[in-house]
Amino acid sequence: MSLGLLLYIVIGWSALCARPADAAWSREVRPLIASGRSDRRAMAPAIGVHGAYDYQADAPGVGLHSLLPIGGLRVFSPAVELFLGDSLYWQANADMMVRRPLLWRGVGLTVADGARFGKQGIQVGYNLFLRLQQTGVRRPERLLRWFVEARWTYVDNSHHFRPAAGLSVVLFE
Repeated sequence: MSLGLLLYIVIGWSALCARPADAAWSREVRPLIASGRSDRRAMAPAIGVHGAYDYQADAPGVGLHSLLPIGGLRVFSPAVELFLGDSLYWQANADMMVRRPLLWRGVGLTVADGARFGKQGIQVGYNLFLRLQQTGVRRPERLLRWFVEARWTYVDNSHHFRPAAGLSVVLFE
């Protein structure tokens, strides 16, 4: 087992067991969860840009993403990235996240250019990731939200680690 995967499991497990410490999150979201209603009021859809770095391919990348709340604490986040290493290659992700105050975690499907993994054609795999995401109740001063992320992508018995950072813009109330 790689050190990165072990770190993911330990941090992910502690995030699952941790109790929310963010008072604003607790006041706004917990009553909605307890009542069985969606907490869409606590998070608006957003779109954004991010930068990433693929350590195995030694390649910087840029990407576009969206955050679409689907009820409860779940968020669907499609994204596309373009990496600019020795050769140009792309990766598209369809991720499901569980959000908590600050630390989000998730899993997703990835479709990538085979050149990234030394293969021909399109490759399909999965992602595991942890994300530090600015959260809280929407306010006019919080139309921009930052995040940093650690992502492990697994395709055809190989994995790539990449950190990412970006900004999301809240679309509407």
